[in-house]
Amino acid sequence: MTPEQQRTRTKLANLARENTHRNCAIEVKQTGPHWGLYCVNTKCKKKGAWIDWIKKDKLRGLIKK
Repeated sequence: MTPEQQRTRTKLANLARENTHRNCAIEVKQTGPHWGLYCVNTKCKKKGAWIDWIKKDKLRGLIKK
């Protein structure tokens, strides 16, 4: 598989994962030094699944301390 084909496959997998959880409630959690979005919808088949990472500059708007 060429590098271009691998990038395309990865992009499609990421989009599919994000679309699966499009209507789910999400939670921001820290895993080690990284922050991510996780599904917390009790009716979702993949509850607790990681959805996407969050960049540090976007984190301030999501976290309220």
